[in-house]
Amino acid sequence: MVGTRRWTNAYDVTVTGDPDYRVHVVNDTLVLRDVSHADTGNYTCHVTNMAATRARTVAIVVSSTQSS
Repeated sequence: MVGTRRWTNAYDVTVTGDPDYRVHVVNDTLVLRDVSHADTGNYTCHVTNMAATRARTVAIVVSSTQSS
């Protein structure tokens, strides 16, 4: 087993790779586009391989948004 990665949001819901969502995953990277205050929160990357499982959390804070 090479390993797996997945991202979850503050509600422990897995973030999918569906680009129709503002927050999604591309090549194991969390992508946020057209963010709003609703996207503020903790996002956790869970990495699992044969040796261990690790998780790291980042806090995303959207302090203002800009219109295009």
